Amino acid sequence: MKGVLKVFKEFLALTSFLTIIPVRLKGDLKESAEGFFMVPLIGLMVGVISSLPEVLPENTILVKGVLVTLLLYTLSGLIHLDGFADFIDASSAKTTKDKALKILKEPWRGAKAISATILIILLTYTGASDLSTYTSGMYLITTIAIVNYESLFLLATLAKPSTYEGLGKLFIEHSSNKKSRINNTLATVLALTPLVIYGGRDVLIAVITSFSVIAITLPYSLTRAYKVLGFVNGDVLGYELEVSRSLSLVTVSLVLGFLR
Repeated sequence: MKGVLKVFKEFLALTSFLTIIPVRLKGDLKESAEGFFMVPLIGLMVGVISSLPEVLPENTILVKGVLVTLLLYTLSGLIHLDGFADFIDASSAKTTKDKALKILKEPWRGAKAISATILIILLTYTGASDLSTYTSGMYLITTIAIVNYESLFLLATLAKPSTYEGLGKLFIEHSSNKKSRINNTLATVLALTPLVIYGGRDVLIAVITSFSVIAITLPYSLTRAYKVLGFVNGDVLGYELEVSRSLSLVTVSLVLGFLR
């Protein structure tokens, strides 16, 4: 019973850390990191809530796209988008290591970071709007969200943590043990299986396509992080989530459109 209660508290702490969902628990960072293996379930929650606009009438595709995009970003409190912009700033400065880290920590944004942020939002909106035309739109958006949040854990398992005590370091360290990896796999299967059963072929294609996308984005994010910073931190994790999400939404849309 104590074990179940501990896992539940870790899940609430992780929810509180990664989203703005009011769970009425102020868990510490250590609890959030210990529950990091449950991050696909955070993706499930974010996906379900973000896909609720899909119940609107079919003639409101543009509105659906705007609302889905808005929810995907605001539910996280924009922390991943902020990390994305920070890493773009650092990686576009043509410098590395300590100087890049200094740029990463600066509060302002350069033109490249702002442009890249606008582009990533437009890609997300485009994919979300097109998937709204499918009867399984809710399942598709939720499925993609689960896989994208899972990419955070997968990147953390592959990564070398930062040399300083940043937010990402503890999560990376807790994702390296075998038990967390097994539990993460079970959580991912648990989250995706009902969606595949009820969503059918389109959702299965979305699962395969989304994992194919992160099979490309993960090595790129990892290689880029090592080249610029020499390690992976919370900003790089945010970068990976934003890139994989926008590309997954668009790619799934293209693949399903081709198979129609």
